Amino acid sequence: MNFESLLDDQAAMTVILMAVAVNLLICRETVMNRTFRSPLALIGRLIDTLERRYNRPELTEAMRRADGISTMVALIVTALSAGMMIHWLLLYVPGGWLGESLILGMMLLLRTYLDQSRILADSVDRSIEESRATLALISGRDTDMLGEAGVARGGVEHAARIFSEGIVAPIFYFWLFGLPGLLVVKIITTASFMIDEKSAYGADFGWAAARLTDMLLFPTNRIAAVFLVMGAFVANGAAPGAAAKAMLGDHSGFSMGRLCWPVSTMAGALGLSVAGQIFKECDPEKTGWVGGGTRYADSSHVRAARRLVEYSGGLLLLVILGYLALGIPSPSDYF
Repeated sequence: MNFESLLDDQAAMTVILMAVAVNLLICRETVMNRTFRSPLALIGRLIDTLERRYNRPELTEAMRRADGISTMVALIVTALSAGMMIHWLLLYVPGGWLGESLILGMMLLLRTYLDQSRILADSVDRSIEESRATLALISGRDTDMLGEAGVARGGVEHAARIFSEGIVAPIFYFWLFGLPGLLVVKIITTASFMIDEKSAYGADFGWAAARLTDMLLFPTNRIAAVFLVMGAFVANGAAPGAAAKAMLGDHSGFSMGRLCWPVSTMAGALGLSVAGQIFKECDPEKTGWVGGGTRYADSSHVRAARRLVEYSGGLLLLVILGYLALGIPSPSDYF
């Protein structure tokens, strides 16, 4: 099969492979900031503007929830419209698939995570103050009360979240629905992450974003967990049996909610127990620990999580290559 035929029959999978290459080669954070504004940054600014405009303290709980729902409807319509317009425009541009590869590549968080995890592991080796600041910067979590083990566990939890939300989910929804699906899932998950449900008014305004994110990530969190188990078979020092056991274990009381599958799987693979202590007022002794291992962690576990993401991501690419070899079109190829 020649390349033009491959693009005609299996455009989505071809674009995904090129997008991963684009992400790894050029999507370093410094390059993105110096060259052009990342679409994720623009999405974040839009969400922040809407929240400041409509999430007002003088409104009642019902009014804030209604405003949150209408805001999400507006964001979804905007994302769908932009995705469809860009998709149809690129259909009539020679080499338009390269444009789709660039957009998807910028939406993936693989390169960013690989760079940030290396910095985090090095900071854990240097000092607790630096490691707390680094984890807070890359994950948005409150780290003031975390010790070295807590920071390292936070790095492992962050790795699982990035693999699921920042790698598997964008690829999965692009495979299903193309650019419109990609932009919708990114704008919804970004809104859920940015709207602080622990604040006095965020829980009401962010209710719709959180529920939509739960639904969208229901399949991809489980897919990510399966690939993490597979990656544990080839990653040095990982335990696939413990990963599978943790994936299928009891997650009741676990404070990271929707992320219980990938987080518990990664923790099990690395011989850890994690509690999802995102905010300092969340007492880890009162939350459900998952993973079935030790609660002690250090920089070696952060590096091991990075390796597991690399191997699991590599297996995901092998599956995509196998899909291409079988000649099966993707659902989005019919749009």
